Amino acid sequence: MLTNAVPKAQLLSLLRRMSQVIPSSSPKEILTKVKLVFREEQIQLHGTDMNQYLKLIAKCNNPNPGVAIVDYNNFRTIISKMTGDTVYISLENDVVVLKDDRSEFELGTFTNISEFPAENIIDSDRTFEMDINELVLSLDKVQHCMDKEATRYALTSVSIAGTEGGILQITATDGRRISICMLPDIVSQEFSLLIPHDTVKAIGSIMDGVKGKCQVIYTESSFGIEAEDLTFTCRQTEGRYPKLDTFVQSFRDAEYHAIDLPSLRTIASQGMVVSDPEAMGIVLSLDGEKMTVTHETVKAKYKATVPIDHPAEKVQVNCQYLHQALAVCKEVQISVAGQKLIIKRDNTTYDMIMGMAR
Repeated sequence: MLTNAVPKAQLLSLLRRMSQVIPSSSPKEILTKVKLVFREEQIQLHGTDMNQYLKLIAKCNNPNPGVAIVDYNNFRTIISKMTGDTVYISLENDVVVLKDDRSEFELGTFTNISEFPAENIIDSDRTFEMDINELVLSLDKVQHCMDKEATRYALTSVSIAGTEGGILQITATDGRRISICMLPDIVSQEFSLLIPHDTVKAIGSIMDGVKGKCQVIYTESSFGIEAEDLTFTCRQTEGRYPKLDTFVQSFRDAEYHAIDLPSLRTIASQGMVVSDPEAMGIVLSLDGEKMTVTHETVKAKYKATVPIDHPAEKVQVNCQYLHQALAVCKEVQISVAGQKLIIKRDNTTYDMIMGMAR
């Protein structure tokens, strides 16, 4: 490998992922910077917003180890404008030098290196291993149920819990609906973590392109992910999450009935057009052979049917909630009972939408 040589596409990918933890603007100017740590066989990129900390690694040979802090936006813009496929990056006399086959840039550094926040290293033996893609997908499946405006901060977060029987339980709720993903044979002890809203939204982008297994490590207040060439940590949300035992049992005990997913998506989409923008309520009436969906106000009336072999039941639900639950389904089964709509999205993931007053 050539000295200091890093593929341009790799550098841009690392910087794109780093953008998830670097604020575009901040009263603390240092937080808009990226720290570069030059070591013998790698360059580390460090970024933080004080709540989250990300370290990414590009492997290359460095004859001049050292540390530099540069403006994130300038650094990313310069690399994007370079025309070569390979960038030669080095630290020379407190200046970061970027070269390709045609051009050379010198980037001034932030001199007060000690001002950059220290890396949040989680010293804990509480850890479990899981597939990175499975973690990202599970968070993506449930995050639509996070509360966006709750005074109870816990509801703006996703709960990751180790439960009895080695099941990893990933849950989001806003008090009116709940989404839960239950993954078997992953954990060996019981625990409860609260992952902040911003972190849940960012993890998919941070892990983009990362394959294989990761180690999830945690303490009472911190959460972290360690994978090849990546270390990510964040503070947990403070607060208590609702007890979920009753809901979990409801998901397990429900009798599910298959329904055509494209038809149900169409109904949810059409219902959002005609239903009240505040309540978004539609009535689902099941009669043993079909489900009739209705909505009626002074301004609009809507009716649609879809075949389903389900016992007679009736419930009114928020149409937007139904639409969001179906967005990431590949197939679907439902159960309506006790003024609740339960949606089985796959063998591990369930949604429950509480009925509205009619």
